[in-house]
Amino acid sequence: MAAQQYEKAVKRLEHYLQLKKQFDPAKPQTHVALARAYQGNRQRREAIQLCQHLIKVGDKGTRLWAQQFMEASQRHPRAHDPLAVMRGDEAKKPEIRWDVTTKATIVGLHGSIYLGLLLSPLVPGSLWRDLGLALMREGAVSLALLQPLAIALVPLSVPLVLFVTGDDGEIRSHAQEVLNYWITTLAIALFLSVFGSGLDAVSAALAKLPLALNLVRLLVWMAGLSYGLGPLLAVGWYFWKPERLFRYPFILRLV
Repeated sequence: MAAQQYEKAVKRLEHYLQLKKQFDPAKPQTHVALARAYQGNRQRREAIQLCQHLIKVGDKGTRLWAQQFMEASQRHPRAHDPLAVMRGDEAKKPEIRWDVTTKATIVGLHGSIYLGLLLSPLVPGSLWRDLGLALMREGAVSLALLQPLAIALVPLSVPLVLFVTGDDGEIRSHAQEVLNYWITTLAIALFLSVFGSGLDAVSAALAKLPLALNLVRLLVWMAGLSYGLGPLLAVGWYFWKPERLFRYPFILRLV
């Protein structure tokens, strides 16, 4: 085969396999060599049939080789070694260049979550309750409430603008995930603001149970740690598996 004497290679391999049937089965490499010899000798039909047989009865590595060889043979039916030709073509393909703008935008999107976390101390816990009361009683929002409201909505505006105006589907999908993150976070904040008195009662009850209180504190601490690491995990996941979108766990926001 190294000398490209494929007709002799076919005859010798077929003869060898006939002898092996009388004693013990031949190794997969022998069938692989025969398939390559068939292809080199322009016996493409026999090569395909042997590959199909190897896909059914071969081990994992042999099945993978047979599938790749059949694919290469379809692309390069006249080549003596189609698998080598296909690998050569793939090696000549230009490397995919990362779009720096897209990457930076997506990293900035997930990083904007930290902006919201930094601004959160400026937003009072009773903001949403105060807004609801102001709208019900006065029908308008006072200037004193507009500032914390604007601060609370700043992190939401970044992914919202990119989701609405973006043309890149990849950026829009990440913007949607960050947008979902902030919408659910604001919904939870609204719930806490309205029903904060109920949580005070729960806290008072837990204070009487030191073990339960410490377990709750541990849970909140672990959730907070994961919460803070979430954007870093999202960015790392994006560069590791860009074809799969990172989903922020809802349970962390809830805790």
